[in-house]
Amino acid sequence: MVGFLTFQYQNAEPMGIDKEIKQATFRNNQNKAMVNIMFTHAWMVDHIKSFVKSENITPQQYNILRILRGAGEPLSTLQLRERMLDKMSDTSRIVERMVQKTWYKKQFRKKIKGWWM
Repeated sequence: MVGFLTFQYQNAEPMGIDKEIKQATFRNNQNKAMVNIMFTHAWMVDHIKSFVKSENITPQQYNILRILRGAGEPLSTLQLRERMLDKMSDTSRIVERMVQKTWYKKQFRKKIKGWWM
């Protein structure tokens, strides 16, 4: 699932943010840098969304799969929520859908009192 890290360059020369968004001037270099970061973020989000769509998962599901793979041990829903990039995600609902798709199994551990994936 690392396919979204392979980028296809359409232009031989890198294009500056001023040319990319057709804005000749900026208030200062800090403003130009901030606009560039926002542009790059939007570009990355679009690229990642198209990749995860081709894998038939959502960006939030990809994020949970990434967290679980990196953890190397079972995690509770609360631990997943703490590590999510999008803190507004409904982690419990996403986990339930992943369990229904049989991607993961949930276990209840009495000692810790919580669901683990």
